[in-house]
Amino acid sequence: MRMKCLFTAIICLLVVTGKAQLANTTWTGTGDLLMEDHSLKPVKTTSIFGKDTLRVLIEGYGPEILTYTIKDDIITMTKVSGGSPCEIGTWVKEKCQIKGEKIFFSGAESHC
Repeated sequence: MRMKCLFTAIICLLVVTGKAQLANTTWTGTGDLLMEDHSLKPVKTTSIFGKDTLRVLIEGYGPEILTYTIKDDIITMTKVSGGSPCEIGTWVKEKCQIKGEKIFFSGAESHC
């Protein structure tokens, strides 16, 4: 349950700061990790975007590796590996908005 919440937190509640482009950038910030008791725990995150791969590092947890594509303002991320219980190939679609030096992900459609 905790790891499923970890994957959900990665993709649903991530707010990170950095450059205005995703490819070949690293963004750091905080996200809310949903705990088993339904409380939210703030965690430090680092999101490393390659050309088509996203590596999310969460302080105190193992990395989550995803591939991603962007069309309009929708980012689609597909799990490649990681500690969450979601199966390899599980995908999520989210709205991605960059405002100034911050990026926001919201409105998840998840198949985990």
